[in-house]
Amino acid sequence: MTRARLVVLASGHGSNLQALVDACAERRLDADVVAVLTNRAGVYALERAHAAGIPHHTVLRRDFPGRAAFDGALAKHVALHHPDIIVLAGWMHVLGPEFLDRFPGRVINLHPALPGRFPGMNAIARAWEAARDEGLAETGVMVHYAVPEVDAGPVLVAEALPLDPAEPLDALEARVHALEHRLVVEGTRLALAELWGHQPPPRSWEDDPVAPSRAATPRIAAPTDRLHRSTSMTPRRALLSVYDKSGLVDFARGLVAQRFELIASGGTARALTAAGVPVTEVADVTGSPEVLGGRVKTLHPAIHAGILSRRSPADRTELQSQGFRPIDLVVVNLYPFADTIAKDGVTEAEAIEQIDIGGVTLLRAAAKNWQHVTIAPSPDRYDEILAALAAGADMLPLNRRLALEAFRQTARYDRAIAGWLAGEAGPVSASERLELSFEKVQDLRYGENPHQKAALYRAVGTTSPLEQLGGKELSFNNLVDLDAARALVAEFDRPTIAIVKHTNPCGLASAELLHDAFVNALAGDPVSAFGSIVAANRPVDMATVDAIGKLFVEVIVAPGFTADALAELRAKKKACRLIAAPVARDPGPDVKRIADGVLIQDTDRSPVDPATWQVVSAKRPDAADLAALAFAWRAVKHVKSNAIVLARGEELVGVGAGQMSRVDAVELAVKRAGERAAGSVLASDAFFPFPDGVEVAAAAGVRAIVQPGGSIRDGEVIAAADRLGLVMLTTGVRHFKH
Repeated sequence: MTRARLVVLASGHGSNLQALVDACAERRLDADVVAVLTNRAGVYALERAHAAGIPHHTVLRRDFPGRAAFDGALAKHVALHHPDIIVLAGWMHVLGPEFLDRFPGRVINLHPALPGRFPGMNAIARAWEAARDEGLAETGVMVHYAVPEVDAGPVLVAEALPLDPAEPLDALEARVHALEHRLVVEGTRLALAELWGHQPPPRSWEDDPVAPSRAATPRIAAPTDRLHRSTSMTPRRALLSVYDKSGLVDFARGLVAQRFELIASGGTARALTAAGVPVTEVADVTGSPEVLGGRVKTLHPAIHAGILSRRSPADRTELQSQGFRPIDLVVVNLYPFADTIAKDGVTEAEAIEQIDIGGVTLLRAAAKNWQHVTIAPSPDRYDEILAALAAGADMLPLNRRLALEAFRQTARYDRAIAGWLAGEAGPVSASERLELSFEKVQDLRYGENPHQKAALYRAVGTTSPLEQLGGKELSFNNLVDLDAARALVAEFDRPTIAIVKHTNPCGLASAELLHDAFVNALAGDPVSAFGSIVAANRPVDMATVDAIGKLFVEVIVAPGFTADALAELRAKKKACRLIAAPVARDPGPDVKRIADGVLIQDTDRSPVDPATWQVVSAKRPDAADLAALAFAWRAVKHVKSNAIVLARGEELVGVGAGQMSRVDAVELAVKRAGERAAGSVLASDAFFPFPDGVEVAAAAGVRAIVQPGGSIRDGEVIAAADRLGLVMLTTGVRHFKH
């Protein structure tokens, strides 16, 4: 069997150190003392270590500005030796959290007194005096887990010695030291048994933990107490290596509270140290510094063997033989490669440096070993993991789900890199081969009609940002309309509401306040709004819920809901589907199935910049015209062709959608707007083939038009605008939506 690793801290003669060295040599302990550290120069403990060929080092308190700095430096020296157990054997310094929190449940202390008696210095002499002055009948020795309080902490083993008032002090000291030499070995053996989950040999138990009549028999905690302490004191280790540090410090503090020892790399370690969270740097665990400017940090057997090890005797033995320990939780998120390549002007060298290697490897390793390791692939999972740990829950179901999320994340990440290397210009690849892989998420009740079967599929390796917070299940039609509504409100920066029916907006408005945007959007077509999809680009608040009132809507989708708004909607609109989803600014490639294959195109993401438009009319637009035209131009690209929209300011007042001729679309938009057409502006998704559409708009009171231009009759169309006193601008961009 592979032997455990002991680090001994001693401040004096080192006789207890010698007892441990002898026990290891005689195979009474399945362990080896791998290092000795002292806080005093020239003590004999160092001579003993030298004679045994054990690495030794002196760390002096006077070399550090304070106790915390000394404890931190001492912990760093100890960590280099990868100890299983740290034994304080005649150690004259009270260790604080800067040391103890780095080795939770692995530091044991030897004290020459019984539990709760004579803490601190000169314990033997104080017991001897109490025997003479107070008639104290016994003293003893205990081995216990070290805690910041002096000579306190859960007891591993304790044994009593009778006191004789007539006995000289030096004779009592000799008897106590002899007992120390035996119990330091026994306590270490028990601590190792708890650390590795072994059952120690059975011992008798009596209510009095140290009975004078059984003074020669070691006493340990009762089995139930020992098992409780085993689960709370046995250390677990978490590795943290994150780019996105949101929620990191609070999560790390939560892990420390759950008795995790933290290991972190580079910037993660610096962030935790700055926040006062105890952490061991990866370099201290591996014995290797970060190299190549941080390209290599966690790629080391000490890390990946700890993550990938099964909790089997064979793997445990092999880990011990290398001086490694298991890692139970991995917290990692990746360099933002996709966000980087989406920026304008990014160089190839900059993109390459955002290809994460170590993080992806950590994700895959931890996810592969999900039966033993928990992976936290996103800050969104921190609270859920802490709650499960605090509840003592069975982690396997959660681990499996998080492993799936991790593999999906790495698959998505690799696809982005592969696409970039392939020279893709946007989502549509120039490659001769198109590979699409989708997995079923759920069956739907039916498709567009009850006689059609339907299901929702999602690209393999992706997750949905949608979270349903209330209402009935989403239907096929709900999902189609919801997607259109989210895309529409994503066009606008100010608070915006879209009211959508059959993928077309029947209401749309922006305003300073979201509830005003809803009121103005509803005014666009209050009749068609019945049974609609309502989308917002801001969280829905109570004022917006009040504005919606009794209107029947199928779905409300927004980035979130305030607590009171959500409660009110759940109570008053129980059937309405309430969906929390981020604003979807770019849904990715547009894919359409046809009988002969698949059509794929880039998303219509042409920017709206009135400064690039051309004024083709004699009459020029003012600032208000341009603002209203920009609003209408953003809206019209989300309306089915042929498409015409009328707007006043930041409100949609009329829509003509899906008509076979453009003049019919204008007539429908004007009819929907009614009196509100007067003074409005018009946007057309494609050019006017004839002047008739312009003439219908002018007759209704439209004052300005924006359209792509490009018709062979542009001259006639522009002449009509000038004759009717309209402003006309062309964009050079078409927005067909079939």
